[in-house]
Amino acid sequence: MNNEEIKDVVVKAAIENLEGHHEVTIRTGDAKKVFNKEPLEVSGTIDAPSRFLEARPDLYDKDRSHCLVSLSKGSIQLIVNEDDPETRKTIQGKIRLSELYVKLGINNPNKSYSPNELANSFKLLRSIFESKADHMRIVKSLQNLKAKVKQDLDNQDDKRGNVSASFTQTVEANIPESFNLILPIIEGEDPVKIEVYVSLEADSAHDISCFLESMYAAELVDQNREERVNQEVQKLEGKTTIMYV
Repeated sequence: MNNEEIKDVVVKAAIENLEGHHEVTIRTGDAKKVFNKEPLEVSGTIDAPSRFLEARPDLYDKDRSHCLVSLSKGSIQLIVNEDDPETRKTIQGKIRLSELYVKLGINNPNKSYSPNELANSFKLLRSIFESKADHMRIVKSLQNLKAKVKQDLDNQDDKRGNVSASFTQTVEANIPESFNLILPIIEGEDPVKIEVYVSLEADSAHDISCFLESMYAAELVDQNREERVNQEVQKLEGKTTIMYV
């Protein structure tokens, strides 16, 4: 940009902003780039908001902040410097299932395994079993799964127009009915012991799908969601405006 072009830019800016108070900066050559401040957005575990305020107490004004809490969603959203787009900070804390729990597909009806697939998944996870013996027993029973599938079809017709049909299928297998696993259920929380069942669905003795289920884990997730949110809200009380949504 030559001097004449710079002059034209300055004159045009002055005319457009005649009634206001504005500053025009002309940067040429190898001047350093200018970066505008941007709001901070961070997402983490449920204790992220309280940890943020604990570590940075001087970065915010209590009267310019608020916290949105949802017990049903298990989430806390802290917003500081709420009226300043450049310095606003949004810290999202949320109850999340642990990566391992999700990966195993416990209580996920869409996650199924063949017996060998489940055995291979467990093979490298000895640390989540109560003992080495339990680990070997479960893996071997899955690798050598023998199932007996019994199907009964019962048709009834009383010759008076009443017809019924019922189908019953029973699967008998040589794997333990249940076993214990020790793993974190909630991300960022300590591991807990849960009882896990292997539910079987079979089209035949050679076509079997395995599902992992745990009633205790399901109850624990629901219970922890509300308890952990309330624990974190207590840490935030008096430090910001708390609103439930």
